[in-house]
Amino acid sequence: GSIVAASLVTDSGSWWMRFLAWRPLVRLGVVSYGTYVFHLPLRFVLEWTHVLHKPAADAGLAADVAYSATLIPLSVLCGALSWHLFEKSWLRLAPRRPSDRKLEPAAS
Repeated sequence: GSIVAASLVTDSGSWWMRFLAWRPLVRLGVVSYGTYVFHLPLRFVLEWTHVLHKPAADAGLAADVAYSATLIPLSVLCGALSWHLFEKSWLRLAPRRPSDRKLEPAAS
């Protein structure tokens, strides 16, 4: 099993590496942190304002799919906005490598 996994990861021409390099998937990876951060608050606000209703446990698959089909794109949109409005600017301020940081001597 691990030999197969290693071959998928190390061969740059493999279907797996091509899939991981697919531009929409890479873009989703860029905005994934903002999507993660905003999905739960967004869900709470949409349910609290009655814009979105969480399906009942017995509502069935169609209700769950409709709920997710609404919430997931809105969460990704919030993540993309977060990336463009905040994260991209903040990352420019951060050092590129740990070795770029200036170490201060410890106070005695």
